[in-house]
Amino acid sequence: MEQNITCLRCQTPMQRVKIETWKPGNLFLVQLQKMVDGVGVTIYHCPCCGKLEFFRKP
Repeated sequence: MEQNITCLRCQTPMQRVKIETWKPGNLFLVQLQKMVDGVGVTIYHCPCCGKLEFFRKP
């Protein structure tokens, strides 16, 4: 279930990062996403300032 997360820097609603949002060819980011999904972490991205936040799934 997706949470409503607000950016702490600019107060913009953050968006959940999905594997499709990574640029093709950036193998490091694809591997990071796979690793993060495996340990139960959700990544949120602020479309305004670019801040990333990582949350452990309960």
